[in-house]
Amino acid sequence: MQRTARILAKALNCHEVQTGEPCGKCASCTEITAGNCIDVVEIDAASNTGVDNVRQLIEQARYQPARDRHKIFIMQHNFQRDFSTVRIRGIRPEYWNN
Repeated sequence: MQRTARILAKALNCHEVQTGEPCGKCASCTEITAGNCIDVVEIDAASNTGVDNVRQLIEQARYQPARDRHKIFIMQHNFQRDFSTVRIRGIRPEYWNN
């Protein structure tokens, strides 16, 4: 999942993109591949569950990208599963007390 997210991040932020394919050579592509791009934030949901972690994420989301076109947040699969549970509870209020 994380590899797919990085490929999508490269396609969105590549400086030399042609026909939707990232070049793999520009500064953005090489930094995303290395995992140290300032405009791509990777979040491990299993270890970032506290209120302070959420506040930090909200604070990061407020700022425009430093260099690239988009600021991208990559979240691990566990976070998405928990989010699905929250969504289901939002749709079905009768499960809130369970």
